[in-house]
Amino acid sequence: MALKSKHRGGTQIEGSYGSCIYATIPHIREPIPIAILFRALGCISDKQILNKICYDPEDAEMCEALRASIEEAMMVMTEEDALDYIAKRGSGASYPKDRRISYAIMII
Repeated sequence: MALKSKHRGGTQIEGSYGSCIYATIPHIREPIPIAILFRALGCISDKQILNKICYDPEDAEMCEALRASIEEAMMVMTEEDALDYIAKRGSGASYPKDRRISYAIMII
């Protein structure tokens, strides 16, 4: 799994909330916003995610740099929804929801 900024033709694309960080996951066709990946791994709240990424959660500059990545994932707020989001972007998209979630757990 690799983290990267979303790019098109070598230039950085600003997402709808600014510059976001995405993760590429084997067998998943498109990059996944890192906040959604963290939610799929059990870090549900924005604060939990920031605490896992930032050495110092009081570092305002680092938290501001991650703001767009957190806001990009606002539509997915539970672990189950995050796993479903990931599975829908892989070959498990056609499975029923319970199998999609199992597929995503297996992938990550």
